[in-house]
Amino acid sequence: MSVVLAVHPRTSDRENTMTELWQEPAVGWSMVLIDRWELRRDGGSVSTTRAVQRLSALLAIQGRRDRSLVASQLWPECNEHHAQGNLRSALWRIRQQHPGLVDSIDGALALNAAVRIDVEEIVRHARAVLDDGVALPEALAALAAGDLLPGWYDDWVLQHRERLHQIQLHALERLAALHAQEGRYLEALQAGLTAVRMDPLRESAHRVVARVHLAEGNVGEAIRQFERCRQVLANEFGILPTRQFLDLMGPLRQSPRAVP
Repeated sequence: MSVVLAVHPRTSDRENTMTELWQEPAVGWSMVLIDRWELRRDGGSVSTTRAVQRLSALLAIQGRRDRSLVASQLWPECNEHHAQGNLRSALWRIRQQHPGLVDSIDGALALNAAVRIDVEEIVRHARAVLDDGVALPEALAALAAGDLLPGWYDDWVLQHRERLHQIQLHALERLAALHAQEGRYLEALQAGLTAVRMDPLRESAHRVVARVHLAEGNVGEAIRQFERCRQVLANEFGILPTRQFLDLMGPLRQSPRAVP
């Protein structure tokens, strides 16, 4: 499965383009988007306005964008003139207080390529797991990170939050399968159960956990996981697990000796 990035890659093509306003080195800048918004410089937190928060977050998530599109996304309730004025004010503050954070190039805006963004670490590990089948030691911690900008309800945030959430879940399920193939069942269960915790209604996550238990020879644990899934689906939607899960567990559940 090829990863669809939740955060657009930032390329170096801007280096060959004349800047319109500024393009200074982004010394020490980093941005936190998981669980909260936070701007840091040289490890210390930096305070700023709400407008700068939203502008920098949008550029971190969407990548380079035309100025008019940025203004309309950030201030959809305003007319074009007012929205552009708000954008100019936010850019002025960035230029004065946070030099090197944002580049303005040929009528478009982008975060400086040197700015570190925590979401990119999640995407990097997801790509390694899903595209390359490589599970680095820190993959579970990265993939188990929280939500993108919780409490933000802009359409552009909601869309990318769900996209990142799906990337994390698919990568965790694949990570569990990779560990199970190597006989590393504890790590496999940790990855699978993390996916279940992140989305208890996701049958494929429950199914991954059940498969790991079966691979380890723990039939009773597999049946219990199936029953947890069956119960939550019945309570929430009034439906049974899919035929895929029923076929996997059916013969075992019918045998009294399979129950611990």
